Amino acid sequence: MHQAGFRRRRRLLNLLMAASLAGILLLLSACAGAVYEQGQQARTGEARLFVKPQDEVPGAALLSGLPGLSELRAPSSVLDLNQAGNEAVMRSPFTSASSGDLELAASPGQSSYAVFAFHTQGRAYSGLEAVLSDLSASRVWVALADFDAGRWQILGSHTDSFSMPLSGSQWLDPMGVVFVALIASDAPASVEQLALVVSGADATNTWPVNSVHRQWLKDWYLPLPLMSSPSAVYQDEQLQAYADEVFNLLNQYRASKSLAPLLRSPHLDALANAHCRDMAAREYFEHDNLEGMDPEARMEAMDCPEWLLWAENIAVGYPGPAEVTQGWIDSTGHRTNMELEDAEYVGIGVWRNVQGTIFWSHNFASFFSDPVAHDWIEPGEEQP
Repeated sequence: MHQAGFRRRRRLLNLLMAASLAGILLLLSACAGAVYEQGQQARTGEARLFVKPQDEVPGAALLSGLPGLSELRAPSSVLDLNQAGNEAVMRSPFTSASSGDLELAASPGQSSYAVFAFHTQGRAYSGLEAVLSDLSASRVWVALADFDAGRWQILGSHTDSFSMPLSGSQWLDPMGVVFVALIASDAPASVEQLALVVSGADATNTWPVNSVHRQWLKDWYLPLPLMSSPSAVYQDEQLQAYADEVFNLLNQYRASKSLAPLLRSPHLDALANAHCRDMAAREYFEHDNLEGMDPEARMEAMDCPEWLLWAENIAVGYPGPAEVTQGWIDSTGHRTNMELEDAEYVGIGVWRNVQGTIFWSHNFASFFSDPVAHDWIEPGEEQP
């Protein structure tokens, strides 16, 4: 059984922080270079966890200055979906309005924000557009109030006027209002206009340029059964039922620890199954595939949303869901991943090789935007 890390992007974060240095060295030594051979005893692999360190979560420090979601109030009158800068409903002290524009008077070490409210009135929305000016030395961050998660979420930053896709029900308050915060850091910026787009083309996915990543998609991901097939992305309905049971057992375990249940992601199911399929076909047992792609690289090859964390547990040789789940629980590193408080989604991998041995996987993740609304590359698509 292997647990692949908890990663805050591109940096290993205190692997198994509670373990002693000697224990970590022993774990890494025991798990290095694991190769699966037929007839071996059922086992789990190395536990790894990758989380973006706080200083690598883009704009995260700026969120602390925003009002809490319980403080947000939309005006009783319905504002236009295309608003001038001075129509912001909440502002930091370091703002001023002039001729319809809003000046975010930021300076080094001092950010400035404005919150806009858009009444959707039941209409579907597809994007945000902003007209910004005077950004010679400033960067404007975009944050949205996520009412499902109960916190603000950074969706990116801009150094000029922008247009960005936006969808998902988590941005709607109970009255159908979307709250958008624009935050200037380090230097002033002017907001001339901000608009919530209720029509227009959907976002399209982006295929990887890296030839190794494209080959992985071609060989292991795209040939998976379609998500719309009776067994979804699994080999057959029995293995799909196994995956469902693993998911249920995972959330039962989390409930026993007073942790929130995870949501099931069909795209993370596909990610997990593609790797299990690869390991089963080429008879190896590692988080990194034979070309050196780790779970992060495989997830990003699918054009995933911007992620906050990912983690992976793998196992081989266990006959069923109860046994593999107990195997993970009995392993400190894998159990740590199962108890991640910041994880929001999970995918389950279950794949059987020609000898009948089953490869298993948990793939955990959290994202900055809604992974359900995001346009991932999916099994069955044709590479351009």
